[in-house]
Amino acid sequence: MKKLIPFLSTALLLLVAVLMVQGYRNATPGEVLYRQYFQAEMPANAGNTRAVAVATLDPDASLLEQGRRHYLSEDYDLALVSLRAYLESNPFPDDYLPELMAGTSAMATGNYAEGKRYLQQLPDTHDEADAAALWYLSLIDLHEEQLGAARAKLELLSQQPLGSEYPVNEVLGELNAK
Repeated sequence: MKKLIPFLSTALLLLVAVLMVQGYRNATPGEVLYRQYFQAEMPANAGNTRAVAVATLDPDASLLEQGRRHYLSEDYDLALVSLRAYLESNPFPDDYLPELMAGTSAMATGNYAEGKRYLQQLPDTHDEADAAALWYLSLIDLHEEQLGAARAKLELLSQQPLGSEYPVNEVLGELNAK
């Protein structure tokens, strides 16, 4: 009996591994690409302190700073709570980063509709915000298996100056190969 337990444990472990690999293979193409490329992060050329560039008299500044700290420590649930509260009080922030952080935090926690809503509110007059919105909205499209919509956004992003900040060509190449 004692010799049978290690054998059964090994067999169970192998079975779980095979099922996980099979599940990954059966995943839809858009979901696979979404998992491969989604990372909640601020644009590289956005300074970490820009997000909290609010007047010191702003009573909601602590909510924004708290959301930013949670975001940078990858605690997206708490970041989303703080950023959501901040954006409810400040629906038109001076900077695009609060909405970007809220949108990507929502995506990271599986709240795709909420993430989409925040990302669609990003200003299209700011190149960084426009590029980030197109990138993350295309990833949501991939997650939802809207491959045509994702491809259109990625092609538009590839034409923008800041499109090179994102792995657009790699995703388009993989989309075209499928």
